[in-house]
Amino acid sequence: MRFFKAIACAVGLTLFSLSSYAAGYVTSVSGYDFRQPDAKLSPDGKYLAMALVNDGRRSLVVVETDGFKSVGGVNFGRMQDVGNFHWANDERLVMEILHREEWDDNPKFYGELYAVKYNGKHGDMVYGFRAGEQQVGSKRKRKEAIYGWARIISLMPNDKDEILISSTDMPGGSELFEDRQKRNLVRAADTSKLFSSVHKLNLKTRRMSSSYTRSPEPNTTFIADQDGKLVFAYGAEPGTKMKMYRYVDDEWQRMDVGKGDSFMPISFSKDLQSMVYLDNSESDSACLYRQNLATKEIEMVHNECGLEPSQIAMTVDQSSVYAVKTSDFETPYAMLDTNGVESDFFSQIYAMFEGQKVDVSGRSRDGNYWIVRTQSADQTLGFYLYSRSKNEFSKVL
Repeated sequence: MRFFKAIACAVGLTLFSLSSYAAGYVTSVSGYDFRQPDAKLSPDGKYLAMALVNDGRRSLVVVETDGFKSVGGVNFGRMQDVGNFHWANDERLVMEILHREEWDDNPKFYGELYAVKYNGKHGDMVYGFRAGEQQVGSKRKRKEAIYGWARIISLMPNDKDEILISSTDMPGGSELFEDRQKRNLVRAADTSKLFSSVHKLNLKTRRMSSSYTRSPEPNTTFIADQDGKLVFAYGAEPGTKMKMYRYVDDEWQRMDVGKGDSFMPISFSKDLQSMVYLDNSESDSACLYRQNLATKEIEMVHNECGLEPSQIAMTVDQSSVYAVKTSDFETPYAMLDTNGVESDFFSQIYAMFEGQKVDVSGRSRDGNYWIVRTQSADQTLGFYLYSRSKNEFSKVL
């Protein structure tokens, strides 16, 4: 067992092997819990970024995957935490900043995005109400503040400088943002009826493009293809059914999908011709379906209903679903597909983590490194790095 130190935390590494292996792609964009750790690979597999929770505070550390040498990280101090984070390219990360108040144990996200190099240098506020502040020691031109929330739609893997985001204006604008106590009173319900616009954000120049389009519904989730082009959106006002749209010729076209109250898109094929989704239109609980978007043909993917998104295993690029696990942690996974590279890898490893949920949450571009995330019945997360060249697992968190 080996150990390394980073931002006042010690992380243990336990090594073990696998009989065979698989090949690779880039890391996915997924949700997070600020009370939990997280780990994500740089696209080239050279670095591993980890969110560490220490005394309730969430910081970021970056290590080399070969040898686990600490090379950088981010710590925003006592009143700010690292939120969801992603590798924007091989060397630069982009992350949400969470704000804390003395009277509130739960940090809040006010839309800010921060970009920084893997070694902790060249950090910039690239979006948000403090983006107009001159960075200490920087000679760069001052950027205008943006009073709104940013959400990352696509990391645009073929563009090393730009990402695709949605921007939602904050009601009250600068007056609300600049008043700390008023800002803290903003609730999720206050934003659920707001519409968003879509932009490219340049992490190098900190400049945001003009709007490409606006959301067809309030509280919208946008979907981009593998090249970062906008293709789908779904959303709804609170208390109404989810509606889904396709982006065609710069316009949103309503799609005839999802008839039930629990409709939720899960994955889209790489050619965008089919979609896997949850819906309860024909049962009392959500079932998993696949629809051919051209022919409208629908088939049930799994014969057991009552599913939630967290019980579904899919490829890192979210283009294919290959396994399902019921809410019972002791029940083994039901494999839906074993022909793909990732599904084959998953079928070999999930039995190693008996009684846990397993998720292949990231892989390097060349397929040498993989991130496996586990979750036990008490909600504890574990993260493992698999090296194909060494045929070796390392428990990193």
